[in-house]
Amino acid sequence: MPGNTGLNHHRIPILSFIAAIFFYSIITSSPAFAQPPAVLPGEQEELLLYFSKDEIIATATKQAMPLSKVPAVATVITAEQIRNMGARTLFETLKIVPGLGIFQDYSHDRGIEIRGVKTLNSEKVLVLLDGMRLNQFVFGGAFPIYSDLPLDNVKRIEVIRGPVSALYGANAFTGVINVITKEGGEINGVDMRAEGGSFSTQRYNILAGKKFGDLEVAAHFNYLERDGDRRRIEQDLTGASGRTDNWRQRLDTGLTASWKGLRLDYRHTALQNGPYIGATSTLNDESHHHHIDDIAQLSYRYEVTKELDASARIYWRNMRSDQYWELFPEGFMAGTYPDGVLGNPRIKERTYGAEVQVDYKLFKDNLLTVGVNIDRVKQYDVQHWANFDPDNVFAGPLAGGFQNITDWKNWNQNAHRNVFAWYLQDSWNITSKLNLIAGVRRDEYSDFGNTTNPRVGLVWQVLKNTHVKLLAGKAFRAPSGEELYNEHNPSAIGNQDLKPERITTTELAIETKVGEATIKASYFKNYISNTIERLPIGGGSYQHMNSSRRRIAGLELEGKYHFNKTDNAYANFTWLELKRLGSGEDVADVPKWRSNIGGNVAFARYFNFNTNIYFSGERPRTVRDTRKDLPSYAVIDAALTFKNFWKGLEIQLLAKNLLDKRYDDPAAWSTQTNSVSVPGDYPREGREIFLEARYTF
Repeated sequence: MPGNTGLNHHRIPILSFIAAIFFYSIITSSPAFAQPPAVLPGEQEELLLYFSKDEIIATATKQAMPLSKVPAVATVITAEQIRNMGARTLFETLKIVPGLGIFQDYSHDRGIEIRGVKTLNSEKVLVLLDGMRLNQFVFGGAFPIYSDLPLDNVKRIEVIRGPVSALYGANAFTGVINVITKEGGEINGVDMRAEGGSFSTQRYNILAGKKFGDLEVAAHFNYLERDGDRRRIEQDLTGASGRTDNWRQRLDTGLTASWKGLRLDYRHTALQNGPYIGATSTLNDESHHHHIDDIAQLSYRYEVTKELDASARIYWRNMRSDQYWELFPEGFMAGTYPDGVLGNPRIKERTYGAEVQVDYKLFKDNLLTVGVNIDRVKQYDVQHWANFDPDNVFAGPLAGGFQNITDWKNWNQNAHRNVFAWYLQDSWNITSKLNLIAGVRRDEYSDFGNTTNPRVGLVWQVLKNTHVKLLAGKAFRAPSGEELYNEHNPSAIGNQDLKPERITTTELAIETKVGEATIKASYFKNYISNTIERLPIGGGSYQHMNSSRRRIAGLELEGKYHFNKTDNAYANFTWLELKRLGSGEDVADVPKWRSNIGGNVAFARYFNFNTNIYFSGERPRTVRDTRKDLPSYAVIDAALTFKNFWKGLEIQLLAKNLLDKRYDDPAAWSTQTNSVSVPGDYPREGREIFLEARYTF
């Protein structure tokens, strides 16, 4: 099949699997492997986690701090929570976080919406893995590659809601998600898992780690294969009916090694998947996409004096994307295209970068952070294979059929971006009950100019267990390679005059603890300008342009009660008001409210039950869409874990969408036809049942 350069569909990589088992067997052959670690890892956040009763978070300030005192509205999801709820992928955990929503788009991607900001590529949220950026240059977001990031080796996930460009620069627009993995001493053995379930799902995972004095080593292997839920589509863009095609194959391997202050991280991901419906909202049976991503980071932290810490890191990334699309099926245009309309855009992306950060204690209660960051990003080997003229599909197929059209009708361009940035942050405990953190970052881009983004947070402990936070900040989202350099795609022409999107946020948050109960509330206002949208330029073509301004206000409420160490109940609620300034119309396709209710109960020492009920309000249509608003819905997930009945063995039964609720995500408005692309919307998954066996030694 043209363009198929990846893993073969439905074929387990047996050699990789055997090699991984052999590697882990060598590691575990040491008699000392079964011994518990002498101490926790020596990083600052680990010590705080050990001694503090409060949750600890480091992402918001690049310094480990108690969650109640951090100048941000944030959530920490621990490994224990992930295990109890049965979450296998990143997106399965994020849906329980207030202010966040997960959606399915018209092709193969899952997207994330934070506080009412929803875009196709989810490029307005920054995703980190152990501090390494996962967002791509060409498409802007970290997805589709990392929507189903496996969590078997994850220690915790830190989620910041609100702008953090003052520390992280681009894409930290509506929030930051940092996935933090386990080190060797925290694993201290081998963790093997195998799972099977609905839609021919197979998942295999091996995780191994050990601490040898000052040396810690951890490695993981994860393989996923599934057919996906083939949901019925009554009518696509062409009026045809059929079923979605959402099969998926994923391979993740990685290694982490640390010695004293030196640490090496490496991860390899290979993903191949089906098209769901397709790039043109047209059902087809040939589309497939292949992404390969390699990322590596070498970091070093050194305590110069008791008042001065220095850290440095260098990082590298190489990403390849190969998307083979059957844009329209066989027989399109009354048989003019007997093989269908075929397109195969390909691109590679490479990033080199370095960052140096210095933390200096100016005086007893004041910490100054200074950092410099340099990036060079290049998209290269951009190619386009097709059997049609991209500027006029109705001209009929090309003579010679499917061929390389890179030299005369490429979909994008070879390009590069250089970024130089510096940042300052000052954390000052004015009194024992009043903390002030202020910071600013300056980013200088080679392709569109400069941007400066400040933020300030005041945290006041008004009572012993009650904190009030006043927060304000600005952030930006840099134009992506697709938005800048797209060519010969009438529905999305690039624009090299684009300016970065901007957001200004003000927020008031309150957190209090009463006994074993924690209650949080936050109210925020966002003003977004320079929004990049596709606008008509005549002749049926559309171009990326800076356009509308938006105002979003919202309220987030959270409550959690711990009955004991294992049993708890929680609930959260999010309300949003979303307006386009100028027109005054509501922002479409986003619910005005959503909620989660759930809890965890352990029975004796052998059983653990966890459940979550997700509620979504109605989602309004665009003003041009005459269909009724999408109705509200509720979905129940539940996990039952059997443990401690056989040493090292756990069995978990997981049910997602337990009651088989039918619900949909809103179908896009087609700019090409000026009509609804899929009248029946995009159906989400039905009931899924999985059984996993886990053995640790």
